[in-house]
Amino acid sequence: MSAALGRPEQANAPSGGSEDTQCRAWGPT
Repeated sequence: MSAALGRPEQANAPSGGSEDTQCRAWGPT
């Protein structure tokens, strides 16, 4: 789970939680 990849996706993600929450929502991304 790369933080660099999680940041851009987090912006598009509908959730406003922390990276950990997004990582789980997106899965192995």
